[in-house]
Amino acid sequence: MYKNFLILLIAITLSACGSKTEAIQEHFNKLTLNDVLTALNDSGIQNVERTKSQHVYDIQRESAEQHLYKLEPGKLTVYVFSNVVQRREVQRDPFPAAEATPPNGSYGMGNILVFYYDGDNIMAQKLLRAFEPLGVEGELN
Repeated sequence: MYKNFLILLIAITLSACGSKTEAIQEHFNKLTLNDVLTALNDSGIQNVERTKSQHVYDIQRESAEQHLYKLEPGKLTVYVFSNVVQRREVQRDPFPAAEATPPNGSYGMGNILVFYYDGDNIMAQKLLRAFEPLGVEGELN
C-alpha cells in the first residue's frame, strides 16, 4: 500500500513539473518587442530607433512586425512573428544566414527574431547574454 502511494505521489509530482515547463515554454513563445527592449535596457545596452536601410537584414518579412534600432556599435533588426514556427522558418532560411558573417548574429527567442550586424564581437556577446533570460536560441557566426 505504501509503495503504491509513493509511486502515485512521484507520478503527480512529475506531471506537475511538466506543466510548469510547458507554462514557461509558452511564455517564451509569445514575447513582445517590449520584452526585447527591456532585456537590452537591463543589460545596459543603449539603443535608438533608426531608419530602414538596403541591407538584407532590413528586408520586410511577410507576417512579421519589423523594428529597427541603432546600437553603439552595430544595428539591430527585430522581427515579431505571430508564432515560433514562422520565426524558425525565417531563421533557418539560408538567404539571411549567408550574410551573417562575424561579428553578426541572429537571435531567436520564441516568436521574435533579432539580427545584429555592422557591429563587433563584444556587442554580439553582450546581446547573447542579454537575451538569455528570454530563452534565446542564438547563433553567433
